[in-house]
Amino acid sequence: MDMQKYLDLFVSEATEHIQAAGNDASRLAAGLMPLETLNSLFRHFHSIKGMAASMGFEEITALSHSVEDLFDRLRKGAQPPAELSELVLEALDSASTMVAWASRGESRGEISVDARPLIDRIRAVTPSLTSRPAAAAAAPATAAPAAPAGTCYECHVVIDPRADFPGARAALVLKRLEVVGQVASSAPARGDLQRPDFTGEMTIELISDRAEGSIRAMVNDLLDVKLFEVRPAPQRPAAAAPGPEPVEAGPTTVRIPTATLDQFLDAISEMITRRGMLSSAITTRDFHAARESLGKLSESIDALRKQVMLIRLMPFEHITPRLTRSVRDLGRRTGKRVSLRITGAEVALDRSVLEEIIDPLNHILRNAVDHGIEIPAERELMGKRPEGCISIDLARHGDHVVIGVEDDGKGMDKEAIRRAALAGGFATEAGLAAMDEHQIFLLTTIPGFSTATRVTEVSGRGVGMDVVRTRIEALHGHITISSRRGQGTRLEMSLPLTVAVIDAFVVESGAGLFAVPAGSVASVELVESGRIRRTISGQFLASRAAPNVDDPSGTDEPVSYTPLVSLDEAFGAPASVAQEAPQLRQVLAYQTNGMRGALAVDRIRERREVVVKPLGPPLERLRKYSGAALLDDGSVALILDLVNLSRS
Repeated sequence: MDMQKYLDLFVSEATEHIQAAGNDASRLAAGLMPLETLNSLFRHFHSIKGMAASMGFEEITALSHSVEDLFDRLRKGAQPPAELSELVLEALDSASTMVAWASRGESRGEISVDARPLIDRIRAVTPSLTSRPAAAAAAPATAAPAAPAGTCYECHVVIDPRADFPGARAALVLKRLEVVGQVASSAPARGDLQRPDFTGEMTIELISDRAEGSIRAMVNDLLDVKLFEVRPAPQRPAAAAPGPEPVEAGPTTVRIPTATLDQFLDAISEMITRRGMLSSAITTRDFHAARESLGKLSESIDALRKQVMLIRLMPFEHITPRLTRSVRDLGRRTGKRVSLRITGAEVALDRSVLEEIIDPLNHILRNAVDHGIEIPAERELMGKRPEGCISIDLARHGDHVVIGVEDDGKGMDKEAIRRAALAGGFATEAGLAAMDEHQIFLLTTIPGFSTATRVTEVSGRGVGMDVVRTRIEALHGHITISSRRGQGTRLEMSLPLTVAVIDAFVVESGAGLFAVPAGSVASVELVESGRIRRTISGQFLASRAAPNVDDPSGTDEPVSYTPLVSLDEAFGAPASVAQEAPQLRQVLAYQTNGMRGALAVDRIRERREVVVKPLGPPLERLRKYSGAALLDDGSVALILDLVNLSRS
């Protein structure tokens, strides 16, 4: 039977099981091991094993079976090994990589991932989980060889010259090879890999009882390894080029409940009926019936769109296993003890938004671990717990989701940021004096900005926070940073639930046609020119007209002022247009991302839902816009980014 036709279903279901098992594994990493969690992990790996076996994926089957045996012992009351969470997380990583290979349609015999070392480690641990001491001695000696027995290989490694950390990549190659054998020597030596004159080329002498293909498989998936050759010494067979790097990607298919499909069918049937009614009304020139049919057809389209958008929503917990693994690995590499806590993981976002924020979140976590969290000894001297804590919290506010990332580390040094800004030419003395605390912290998001005195494998090159801000604003979101010296830093990201369709006011000005996101608009009003005040700092809108000194009926109610942006002047309308001073102006007052302001426009055309189209290069560099919308009459309205418009 040709099982290839079931590949998409296998990839989708296996990915769901891996993600769910990752959530359970994060509880193990936190020291929590209720029977319910053990049963859940057993079921997930059992399901993956069954599906992989039916598809012929032997490596996935063997790996899942070994973990299944491990949890079967634990469910029966055996004491867990110290490295339990580590083994499970590594198994999930390997399974995810192998499923990613399968998703690209690779032949069942060509999944270039060697899971045998990990399987051997799991099988070596499993028999020792009984209460009998003799069981430990019965453990099969199938772990990776530690003694120098086997074939002597000569390995030639070339790291991509564009890699940020060539020494770290080379060290990782050595670490991988030590799993399958003993590294007898390397040139340059391990201690010289971090030298600035390291060229990225290295020759390694490896003693191993593994075949050449198995050794290549240990290195082929490493990032930035341009070339890896293995040959028995002293013979020199033709070198094989490394295979493509497997990419861990989200599922390309979505499972939909039958009830939802029935709703789709009902909605489409209703639309067909109303389309017929509209066609009949147009034919008979019954315009009243045509308008009524058009309105009902629009309602059906809106209902169908909402159903589709609900299907695209995915809970944040789908990516929590990756973030947990990232923090765990970062803690190891920096020698720090760090835990990650996540609340509100059930909040759902559009799958495209969810996939795009993984990279920014990893950058934020990297900075928090490397620059924020102190080493255990330093934390104890400061009266803190030895283990640092990073928390991620999510909350939904209307059509936006706010994601906060907070650490309890050393916080950000405003004076160091000011000095780095001046030294790097990112700001002037006068500019810094006019900045508030929020704006000073946002200087760290400028490309190339860094206060680090040294470059590490984790960070220090001044590229991370720039990536964060660019990616978040590309999703029509915004970030704010707050910090207290010695207590920690908090970064908040405000993101839309979806970037496909938004509710917006379509407005006109002398500078063109624009769309203003309605979710940020607090009020719309017609304002008399007497309420607008001009100062050297710009225009402001008074909460009410200033009292007339000749009018005794004036009240003592205080007047508040809101920053006002005139679209005519902000976008360089012709002088003849911008200088006109009508007695009444249409104004949209807004509040977004902690900022409030008002927009003065010539006319509000309508309020409607618009389909957001991203701006291609080089227009995406214009931060005043978050996209464009094509209207019914064929005209294009640029969608305003209110936060960046106000800042500019």
